[in-house]
Amino acid sequence: MALMLFVNHAGHEVPWVAHAAWDGVHLADLVMPCFLLLVGVSVALSLGPRASGPRRPLLRKVLARTGKLAGLGLLIQGGVGAGAFPAWDLSRLRYCGVLQRIALCFALVSLVVLYLPQTPSPRLQSLLDRGDESASLMAPFRFYALWWILGTALFVAFNWMALFLRPPGCLARPALTADCNVAAYVDARLLGRSHLYPWPSCRRANPPCEYLDPEGLFATLSGALASTFLGLWFGAVLLTLRGHRARLRSWAYASVLLTELGLALHVTGAVPFNKNLYSASSVLLTAGSSGAFLGLVYLFTEVAPTKIFERVAAPFMWLGMNSIAVYAGDEILEKAIPWIYWGDREIHLLSAVEGAFKRVFGEGAISDLALAAADVVFWMGVAGWLHRKRWYAKL
Repeated sequence: MALMLFVNHAGHEVPWVAHAAWDGVHLADLVMPCFLLLVGVSVALSLGPRASGPRRPLLRKVLARTGKLAGLGLLIQGGVGAGAFPAWDLSRLRYCGVLQRIALCFALVSLVVLYLPQTPSPRLQSLLDRGDESASLMAPFRFYALWWILGTALFVAFNWMALFLRPPGCLARPALTADCNVAAYVDARLLGRSHLYPWPSCRRANPPCEYLDPEGLFATLSGALASTFLGLWFGAVLLTLRGHRARLRSWAYASVLLTELGLALHVTGAVPFNKNLYSASSVLLTAGSSGAFLGLVYLFTEVAPTKIFERVAAPFMWLGMNSIAVYAGDEILEKAIPWIYWGDREIHLLSAVEGAFKRVFGEGAISDLALAAADVVFWMGVAGWLHRKRWYAKL
């Protein structure tokens, strides 16, 4: 959550922080995949143990949460093409967005967990109970085999379309350039160009894109959903394995393997890392890095906790406990503050704060980074105050 706040405000003058214009890996490109992997982990932990019971109450909760997330996303980002917030020109309403992508992935993997049964193996369970190392590596795959079969099939099918279909007017195959790709074509056909994000980072690419939604529907199904399925696997490890060592070993092997596969696809040029398209290499590489991050957090919170780590991690935990409130608050405040201005619409609280940082740190990257860090600290303070009051925004 802290990284998301930071990259949202530090990318104007610092290219390696902002989203890559097209191919490549920048800091901002790691945020959404990590969120989605953790969504998968949470779905596995919350719904997995209860999937064998009555499903209808759980389904109602899943659908309600999906609707709330998507609705809040439309409220916050839907009017992005309509001018001043909070104006929503329905002819240009942006259907896709950060929360809408999370909502769709959450809904789909939740349905998988609820309606695809586990596939227990008494023999494997017996080996697992005796501490067999090979059994601990196989158990998460064997016990939830139907999840991985479906997830792999969807990933392969959508990436086959991304690589081998050629949109009208495109000369090359695979069509993976900013000005010619399957994701932009499908989204434009299904949603309409006027309903896509109007200022994508690929406008800075060479050649630039004419239109593309970075949270578009096709990329969500071809890549973002796979990140969430991989999160299910990391959660399945927690459900299946009991010892800290077995869990960390499984996560470490998976993180290294995913990272190596992603790097191999990117370095060889077979499938370049591309967050706009959510390419296969970006899915694998970000899942590997996110899995390693999850393992480190688990190590310092569950296996070898220390007072120092608890104190350092507390502000980050506050952000996580109220992530919806912090995200919505940051998005809304940034758009709402300019409503109140002094004489000129460009003279308002936000411009005054930005001006103060530029006077202290000068024009350029240092000022940008300092302002972004201050934004993170501000929301840590807000989240800490909400935590002390025991106020948590939940959907």
